[in-house]
Amino acid sequence: MNMSKRTPFPGAFFPKGLFFLLSLSLLILYSSDADGYQMAFPSSTTEIPHTLMPRVTEVFFVESKIPTIPKGAFVANPQLEKVEFLSTPTVSVEAGAFEGLDSLKDLEIVGTLLTSIPVGVFAEVPHLESLVLKSNQLGGLQRGLFDGLIKLTQLQLHMNSIQSIEDGTFDELKSLESLHLAKNNLTSISPSLFSQLNALQTLRLYENQLTSVPEEVFLPLPNLVEIALQGNQITQLAPRLFPHKDKLRKLSLDNNLLTALPPEYFTGFSLLKTLTLHANQLTGLPALLFGGTPKLTEVRLHQNNLSSLPSGVFSPLTNLKELDLSKNHFETLSSEYFDGIAKLKKLYLSNNKLRTLNANVFEKVTSVTILKLSGNMLENLPEDIFEPLKALIRVDLNDNPWRCDCNFIYLYQWMKDNSKVLTHTPPVVCTFPNDLSGREVISLTEDQLVCPTLAPTTTPLHTTTMPTTAPSTTTMPTTAPSTTTMPTTTTKIL
Repeated sequence: MNMSKRTPFPGAFFPKGLFFLLSLSLLILYSSDADGYQMAFPSSTTEIPHTLMPRVTEVFFVESKIPTIPKGAFVANPQLEKVEFLSTPTVSVEAGAFEGLDSLKDLEIVGTLLTSIPVGVFAEVPHLESLVLKSNQLGGLQRGLFDGLIKLTQLQLHMNSIQSIEDGTFDELKSLESLHLAKNNLTSISPSLFSQLNALQTLRLYENQLTSVPEEVFLPLPNLVEIALQGNQITQLAPRLFPHKDKLRKLSLDNNLLTALPPEYFTGFSLLKTLTLHANQLTGLPALLFGGTPKLTEVRLHQNNLSSLPSGVFSPLTNLKELDLSKNHFETLSSEYFDGIAKLKKLYLSNNKLRTLNANVFEKVTSVTILKLSGNMLENLPEDIFEPLKALIRVDLNDNPWRCDCNFIYLYQWMKDNSKVLTHTPPVVCTFPNDLSGREVISLTEDQLVCPTLAPTTTPLHTTTMPTTAPSTTTMPTTAPSTTTMPTTTTKIL
């Protein structure tokens, strides 16, 4: 909650829709809706008030100096529906801290010094729907911690220091739809950790230290639409890791240590729209990798170790709009890489090792509007290479060692004629020849694009007369040249 732009006006109620500045030394009251009020306590607050006004339904402690949330802290305020502790120096929560809060639906404890929470502390809030415990210092989760929260739909535990989670910790969260465990210190997860979360739709485990994911871990989760596993240390994917692939819409696997993918791994993902595989260590892709993924519009494979692709590897992705192959090791490209993706709009090829491109390389992706070729080793491009790209609105050609000589005239003229689509920041400059190094290409004139010429050289013509018995000197004719005289005898070498 951001209160940094509200005008101080202590001890007053305000109509719905009017917002005021929270002074660090004043208590501010302002309306939430017709049925209740919100109450915010600033940093000068050192303890939780025993009694609040009867119509206050939401209370916020913002940077308040509250070291402990004591037992029965809110027992005299059963009307509360939301309680938030934001960036407080809280180090402990006592058992029974939330007893009496039968109407509580939202509880947030964010940015505190909590390293643990006692089991059973949430048993008194059975109607809780959202529990946010992010950005604390929790080191582990114990079985029973969330027991009784049968109405909870959202649980946020990210940005802690969680290293372990006991089996059964989440078993009673029958209504949970979103579980956020990212940015912790998990090195492994139990195969049965999520076994009772049948309603779960979003599971985020990114930026932990997982080296593998048990093959059966997602089997009890038939309603998952998003799985976020990026930023771990996963080296390989189990063959049947995603059994309910027909429900997934977003799958994030980037920033891991994957070196290979099993054949046909991404087939049958009928609703998948986004797939991220970048920043791994992939050296190649199987010929049959995709299939039955008509919704997939983005494939991100940048920052891997790819130097070639199977022909038509993306051809099942008929609705692909964005393909990122930048930061790999391609030295050249084949037009067959782009078979079947005629609807492609964005093609990123920057920061590879491209030295040459064929004139027909883009003939199958005529819908491309954005093309990035910057940061390669290109000195020139063939004539008419951009001719198929009638929809092009932006092309990046900078940071290549362009050789601005007589063979560069086609590309030079194309840049001049299409300067509106050419990226000018940074500008496209020449590297060769030396006298044009650093000059912006479109600032040149055509007569500056010249090739070096070599002075002609002549070589005297010599004829040789071979001796019949002994070597003799060569004699030149005085009127007309003669043919070379061969020996009259030959020696056969056995």
